[in-house]
Parts: sequence; structure tokens; C-alpha cells
Amino acid sequence: MCNLVYLSTTSLEDLALCNTDKMVFTHELPGRPAEAQLRHPYRWYVGSSAGCSCEFRHVMAENVEGLGGFGTPEPWYEEAPAVLEATQQVIRVIRRLVEAGESVDCIDLWDDQHSNGITHDLPVDLDVVDDPAFRFFEGYRFEFCRGPGEMA
Repeated sequence: MCNLVYLSTTSLEDLALCNTDKMVFTHELPGRPAEAQLRHPYRWYVGSSAGCSCEFRHVMAENVEGLGGFGTPEPWYEEAPAVLEATQQVIRVIRRLVEAGESVDCIDLWDDQHSNGITHDLPVDLDVVDDPAFRFFEGYRFEFCRGPGEMA
């Protein structure tokens, strides 16, 4: 079982030019039903160094409320530096797109035949969530914005 992160945007930018050894954007989507729930025309699969999206920070859906959602790394819960850096790289690309006026959403799902798919829609205000606190939530579709009044 692997995590899969999908991203869609209104930007024509070739996000593959942002690829690093920790983060890879590709138009080659894995072909899962959840891809139809992306809202914007330019769609990307976001892979990590593992090929799937497992090497990013994730919270399982049932733990989102208990962990308070977004949160900076805690000393008591060891996270690999490469995972932290990979997640930071992704959110920096997203933040740059949003700051340029583009719309961006993403979906994080388990690649599992028993996955319930997207169970929550969540606006993510990048004026409130800073880069070190960002992590993906399994089963959520994030719509990124700046400021509470920005989302339609």
C-alpha cells in the first residue's frame, strides 16, 4: 500500500522543471477514480524519492483531529529529515503558484482497493499554515488559498 498525492492547478507552468531527488511532478497519473475529483485543468501526480508519495509527511484521516491537523515536527515523534525536506519542497511549489494567483488543489489517498476515497474537503489558508507545519491528510482534498475570504 502506498500514498498517492495528486495536484491540479490553473497554471500552465511545467512543474516537472521543479523536480528534485526528493519530489517529482509528472503528468502520468496512476489512473485512479479520485483523479476525477481534482478541480483544475492541469493535473499532476506528485511522487517522492520512493516513486509513490510515501516519503512526504502524512496524517491518517482518523488522526487528523487528534493531532490538531497541521503541525510542526515534534521532538517526541521522529520524522526523517528527507521526508521533512521533501514535504517542504512540495509546499513551496504550491505556495509559489498560489502567490502568483493560480488555483491549486491536491488529494492524498492510499493506493488501496479498500480506500474510501476523499472523505473531506478542506480549504488550506497559506497565510495561516506555514511551510514547516504542512502535511498531507489521507482522504482529504485541499484547496489552497491566501486569506479566509479567497475561496469561492
